[in-house]
Amino acid sequence: MGQSLIARCLAAAVSVLVLAACAGGSGGGGGPATTVISGTSTGSSAGTTTSSGSSSSSGAGTTTSSGSSDGSGAGTTTVPSSTTFGSGSTDTNTWSNFTAESLPITTAAGSVPSIMHPDAATTGTNSTPSPSGTQPLAGTAFPLKESVISATSSGIAPAATANSGGATLSVITWNASGDSQFRLTIPGLGIDTTFTSASFLKGQANVLDSTFRLTSSNLNYAALGVWEVVTPGNIHLGAFTTGYETPLAGMPTSGTAIYSATKNVAGLVTTYPSSGGIARAALLGDASLSANFGTGAITGNFTNMTAISGANVSTPWNDVSVSASITAAASHFSGSTAAASAPATPFALSGVATGHIDGGFYGPNANELGAVWSLSDSGSVAIGVVGGHR
Repeated sequence: MGQSLIARCLAAAVSVLVLAACAGGSGGGGGPATTVISGTSTGSSAGTTTSSGSSSSSGAGTTTSSGSSDGSGAGTTTVPSSTTFGSGSTDTNTWSNFTAESLPITTAAGSVPSIMHPDAATTGTNSTPSPSGTQPLAGTAFPLKESVISATSSGIAPAATANSGGATLSVITWNASGDSQFRLTIPGLGIDTTFTSASFLKGQANVLDSTFRLTSSNLNYAALGVWEVVTPGNIHLGAFTTGYETPLAGMPTSGTAIYSATKNVAGLVTTYPSSGGIARAALLGDASLSANFGTGAITGNFTNMTAISGANVSTPWNDVSVSASITAAASHFSGSTAAASAPATPFALSGVATGHIDGGFYGPNANELGAVWSLSDSGSVAIGVVGGHR
């Protein structure tokens, strides 16, 4: 991954995972992961956080920090503020790292590789607990809810060892305005590496390490992205979500919330052309998911989906329908995806393509949603992420 690779990545005009919610906008998400510290503050947006000092708040998801709060009597009880991820990244998600720079798999012309559906996303056997909403970033370990696939000359299959072993992202040191240090461990692939980044967990980011490559984005409480580990003859690709999960006491029990944005769903599709080898394209589109907290049903669609090849050629891709259920007494959900359209374009899947969606809610009161999704048919596999705030 030398200098020439980095230069090409920076120069490529390839689609990005924008996650419009990171930049604020209407709805409960507010601004980009901003924490108001030390002082008097009022807030009314869902997900607004304030820390040490006097504060008052009135919005859903707003948390009042330790310190005096609208009262002066002894014994006043206040709730610790919720920690958020950072903001201020000037980076972009460079998908050419995955679509144009990592195709070492060769197949015989005319061969028919086997295609297996990806596994549902889980944290595997990783014993790292999800962090509470009051921990600082430094010293925090985030278990990745992920699904990993393996592409070889024989075909595409779930990466069983990587899936079962889980993965952990740890923040070693945190600098809100400069370089921070992180550690990524993927036991099933023998990955245990540290890296430094000034943009990771502060918005859009790319990491090119000697052992893996990664692109990610984050909202206030949820982070999501795609990583890849390449070994001779094998590409391991994982899509993940992680963050400050909503505690059970903070999960709504009634009402409906819409998690919707533009360019808030992204991923990669891998296929085997008849000419041999493999071909991949980045995926980008809009998602709107509706969560009914009374019934536990989650429904929605991915629309305006586009596939962008390594040559930076964009073509229409499948719309996708989503149907999932919130797990009882938890902040997680799981369900299915299905192709809702089948354009006659190079990377599009058939109209019978199906897959998984697995994710969770993040923030004090289900302020945000993050999930891993997949879609596959007899010849191609797509894997990606979706996120948004209400």
